[in-house]
Amino acid sequence: MNHITNKSVRQSLRLGLVCLMANLFNVPEVPAGVNIQLEIDYNSGGNSSYYLCFPVLSTNALGAWPAHTGCFVWSSSSTSNSGAYGHLLPDGTAPFSGAGYGDYDSLIADITNLWTLVITNTTASTTYHFAFANFTSNSFPKVSMLFPTEGAVDVPPLPTFIWIGPTSNYNLNVQESDSFGFGEQADLPVDQTNWTSPSALAFGSNYTFSVSYGRDGSADVIASTPTNSLAQTVLGWSSTVAMYTYSSANFTVTNSPLSTFGDAVNTSNLVWTTGGDASWFMESTNTHDSVAAVQSGVVADYQQSWIRTAVTGPGTLTFWWQVSSEDGFDFLEFDLDGNPQDTLSGTGLGWEQKTYSIPSGAHTLQWLYSKDSGGSDGLDAGFLDEVGYAPTLTASLLVTASPLTGLTPLTVQFTSPGVDSAGSAVTNWNWNFGDGATSTAQSPSHIYTNVGGFWPSLEAYSTFGALPLSVTGLAPIIVTNFTLIVTASPQFGPLPLVVQFTSPSVDSGGNTVTNWNWNFGDGTTNTTQNPSHVYTRAGSFAASLGARSTHGAWPLDVTGLGAITVTNTPNPAFRTLYSFTPAFGSGPNGGLVLSGNTLYGTTSSGGTSNWGTLFAINTSGSGFTNLYNFNYDVTSGARPNGVVLSGSTLYGPTDFGGTRGGGTVYAISTNGTGYTNLYYINFNVDPFSPSGPQAPLALAGSNLYGATWFGGYYNKGTVFSVATNGASSGIVHSFTPPTYSPYAVNYDGIIPAAGMIYSGGTVYGTAEQGGYTSGGTVFAFETSNPGSFRILHYFTSSIAVTNNDGANPWARLLLSGRTLYGTTLGGGSTGNGVVFAVNTNGSGFTNLHSFTGGKGGATPHAGLVLSGNTLYGTTSAGGTSDYGTLFAINTDGSGFTTLYSFTGGDDGANPQADLILSGNTLYGMASAGGSSGNGTLFSFTLSGLRLTITPAGTNVILTWSPSATGYALQSTTNLGAAAVWNSVSPLPVIVNGLNTVTNPISASQKFYRLSQ
Repeated sequence: MNHITNKSVRQSLRLGLVCLMANLFNVPEVPAGVNIQLEIDYNSGGNSSYYLCFPVLSTNALGAWPAHTGCFVWSSSSTSNSGAYGHLLPDGTAPFSGAGYGDYDSLIADITNLWTLVITNTTASTTYHFAFANFTSNSFPKVSMLFPTEGAVDVPPLPTFIWIGPTSNYNLNVQESDSFGFGEQADLPVDQTNWTSPSALAFGSNYTFSVSYGRDGSADVIASTPTNSLAQTVLGWSSTVAMYTYSSANFTVTNSPLSTFGDAVNTSNLVWTTGGDASWFMESTNTHDSVAAVQSGVVADYQQSWIRTAVTGPGTLTFWWQVSSEDGFDFLEFDLDGNPQDTLSGTGLGWEQKTYSIPSGAHTLQWLYSKDSGGSDGLDAGFLDEVGYAPTLTASLLVTASPLTGLTPLTVQFTSPGVDSAGSAVTNWNWNFGDGATSTAQSPSHIYTNVGGFWPSLEAYSTFGALPLSVTGLAPIIVTNFTLIVTASPQFGPLPLVVQFTSPSVDSGGNTVTNWNWNFGDGTTNTTQNPSHVYTRAGSFAASLGARSTHGAWPLDVTGLGAITVTNTPNPAFRTLYSFTPAFGSGPNGGLVLSGNTLYGTTSSGGTSNWGTLFAINTSGSGFTNLYNFNYDVTSGARPNGVVLSGSTLYGPTDFGGTRGGGTVYAISTNGTGYTNLYYINFNVDPFSPSGPQAPLALAGSNLYGATWFGGYYNKGTVFSVATNGASSGIVHSFTPPTYSPYAVNYDGIIPAAGMIYSGGTVYGTAEQGGYTSGGTVFAFETSNPGSFRILHYFTSSIAVTNNDGANPWARLLLSGRTLYGTTLGGGSTGNGVVFAVNTNGSGFTNLHSFTGGKGGATPHAGLVLSGNTLYGTTSAGGTSDYGTLFAINTDGSGFTTLYSFTGGDDGANPQADLILSGNTLYGMASAGGSSGNGTLFSFTLSGLRLTITPAGTNVILTWSPSATGYALQSTTNLGAAAVWNSVSPLPVIVNGLNTVTNPISASQKFYRLSQ
């Protein structure tokens, strides 16, 4: 058969060719990526010329090759100007009969329009026409197959070729030859359809393989790409297949040796691993060297894809990288030992080269592509190419020291060779023996006269280069001493604790002890052999002894002493109700709320995911239940900060987690069901979102109000509101940027760390820093008019340790009548914080009490609770053991009393959450201490009759113990000499074991008392 030119085909067709479609088959669906081209063959007999034209459908997959369709074109005479042709549709029907076309273009148009192919992929199907095209050269196009190079695997040494052929022909022959004509051939049985090359194919060589039958046949003949031992198709090979009427196939295979990540990034001396939510893979579409590169795997929101390798430094790392991602949100990051070094983000970026100096030692290099919570752009991937790592050549010096341990005085011999590991002469030695002594000798001897551990070092140079040598072989020198085993008994007990200290008269070597210098850890000392000491304050004390013997002038090693723990004399009014453990919560915070006999609260950490818990416990200390375990994900927030109760629903904030990463406002039933996020807070800087709520919320009707440290228009904190059904939310006030001179100064304050309170349409709160004098502020605003935000008091500068009014308010305010009561962390006469009062209009600020530190307590973090004319609160430090106190003080500033000092033991340490009062019992939480050191929940029973007033929406609830008989509840609007006290109705009813009266909040201030 002879091939004809494009030009002769057109001439023959225009002379009156007749085309009849033959060998008709249904056109199959085939995968996207099929390469379709036209084959036209020529055969001449007598005065007629015959042409066979057919499009052939091919795939790059193993198995049966889809059938082809064709048409015979003939002419009764090569000079005829007229003629007829006909063809059939794929279903065997004729669209016309007897009709003829006298021009080539009409024939081609008809075939193009009627014969189609469906190309499918995973998401859509597209229909393409068979097009007669590309007749632009003297040779006709052939069917071709191209196999991609992405992810190429190892080429097998002996590839197998597979084809499909007829079983009725004979003289089957296969041939394989390289570009020089050398190869293999074989005569095979006619029904054989595969052949394994007897010779290995070399990388980078081109091979031609042919299979032919000795007789014409109508079957198709194909070949496959080789496969490896895992039955994976070897990528990086291409085949060109020509179809002939003699049923033979010729094609060329080109071996591309790309097989590993190292090949793809041009680095053969590194071993690569990949993982994450999707693995990186090799590709050749987007590369820096126009050959191959590696690309991050396809990941979804909140997912990552990484590729890693390990190197040993020192050395120099270079690489080219590129990213196509959502700008500012999805990143390609380079890490050294898990520490980020650089990132790329955005689209339209070109390839960029980076160079890093890798320090000595083993290191892990990682390229990490990660996505945020939503959105994509560009190719949504990172790329890496041309990675190079060149270790820096170094020379080392192996030295020795002997012995490494022994009794003082200890003589140690240090030895160094005269040449380094590269054979270069060592020129300088600079020894440092770790005890202050040095030497420049090659192999010095040194005497250690002190007891302890010493780490010698050497800086040495040789003719190898200007840098110091890498010195190995040195280890710590441990110099021991004779010991003295002493005792202290008892080591634990209540005040006053008498402890007997006892010492032997000789050391462990039998040498006579000559000196004893005891330090009892509470500021007192003694020089006798066996002293007895009385501890007069609670705490943990580290007693110690300095002793010498006739062995030498250095102190002996003393063992046997432990911490002396002195506790307060047990207080019958104090009770530890519960000690937290990590499994059920750790670090209780935010204060408690009470419903019936059940207390509710939160912990900042612990629980099943260590992101905090919501718990319930009976006032008796029984029935502890974890109602909810928080988790840092999109379904819940993390690190809760207290709750507020309305009916049977608890509301609270978290400062992490949620769909936006910055926390949530949530609602949950008191039985632990129906957890719902009402509001998602943005972790990033966002003028329309708060960020970092750190305190419980305030409930005002159907709205919740909270404060945050960050976020808002200036990212300096906000006051925000959320409807209890989540239907509306927004920022009420954005705190303004301060100037620093050196502390934060502005109009309204920054870092609102406390929960707010609501009363009669007004919200009151504090900012811990800022204001005109940088010591923090007290503020207020009406819920109906956010623009009414105003400052009631500026605390004076926190620069000074002491002042008159306190500094840095951290706790929630307490409202009684028209007076606000609160505490500050610092300031006051001793710098340990204050209790203050200020009227709701900002007038009448009064420092009721300055904490003194020590037994008087210091740094109150929690707000106050009021019973009658007495305020109760806690300090987080001070007291007899410096673990905080529980105190009481009258509303006029008189009668300050430390009710209890925390010891840091089973009772807890550092109380920072607000107290609540029920009847004559205070309930609170300590953030640390307890049986496992994770905090406690405690109660303290007050003596005498206590009247408790609790705001509840538009009412106040007054409660007192029913055991106090003969008392009547009275109220007045004036506490002056002319005060008129009137009986309060309705009469009390028993609720939760307490006399209870509910009264509406009136427009004028009102005071209550119990009177006989």
